[in-house]
Amino acid sequence: MKREILAKLYQEIIKVMPMASSDIVVVNKGKVLLLRRTTNPLNGYWGLPGGGINLGETPKQAAVRELKEETGLVVSQDDLLGEKVFTHFNPGRQNISVTYAIRIKEAGIVLNSEHDKYTWASCVDGLPEPISSNAVEQINWALTNKEVIG
Repeated sequence: MKREILAKLYQEIIKVMPMASSDIVVVNKGKVLLLRRTTNPLNGYWGLPGGGINLGETPKQAAVRELKEETGLVVSQDDLLGEKVFTHFNPGRQNISVTYAIRIKEAGIVLNSEHDKYTWASCVDGLPEPISSNAVEQINWALTNKEVIG
């Protein structure tokens, strides 16, 4: 009952105020890590690891936590490269995402229940569909950022 009330309250809040999140563009050998969502919003869409910033967390702390929760990858805040704020307008909601990038060498990905698949995608070979337009914008930023691509 309490969970249902909180879910309804959340749906009302996002109608009138933006939500804050942190996302990470994970780069490995020129490809980016994409996860396919199994939950709303954007159920069935490919996107980046990331999610809401909890009370008391910095955006970097949230990015590191979300990456571990969603993929099993453990990184340090010091490993994060670049920082860019994106404002996304989606039907019925607005999201402000602090986005980081990280380069990794090898990765054993372990997905949580929010995702059912992952892929390493290349902009050259084409990104999987459907993909969040937000993620495309964030990937383009990361792959044109000298700090990220080296």
